[in-house]
Amino acid sequence: MLSTDDAVSPDKKEYFADGAVSLQLLELRVPSHVPLGTRAQLSCRWQLGPADVLYSVKWYKDGKEFFRHVPGDLEPRRKFPLPGVDVEVFIRKPMVALVLKENGKSLNTVENNMRPARGRIAPRPERAGAGRSARAAPSSAFARSSLLPLLLRRARVSSLARALT
Repeated sequence: MLSTDDAVSPDKKEYFADGAVSLQLLELRVPSHVPLGTRAQLSCRWQLGPADVLYSVKWYKDGKEFFRHVPGDLEPRRKFPLPGVDVEVFIRKPMVALVLKENGKSLNTVENNMRPARGRIAPRPERAGAGRSARAAPSSAFARSSLLPLLLRRARVSSLARALT
């Protein structure tokens, strides 16, 4: 099994809804290099505010969604077909871990997106744009990419709309 020593500890990046902590990304683990044809374990761990409920955790590969966990849906876990990628899912609150086997196609970037069920999400003003990102070397299969900016862009509009329904 591949070691997942490459972890992003985003210094507990906090997102706020009406002045209260709504979502904290505690840890994101994505190996920076994975040999072709081997398995990689990806995980993200979070903490919600006391009155908040998780709406979704989504994973993307090169901009295409390949896994979605929406606890309130009739089908809470969905895998989306992605050529060359097999997904095994392990969910332990408050964490989602995926084991991916890449079958011959290079996975240039992997992204994660999560959001609470209600409230407008916004970073503290002094932390705006403080997201972490990294790119893999050309020979690697997986890389972290644009986690926090992706979370903020998608959550600002859709989280508030979802809360009103």
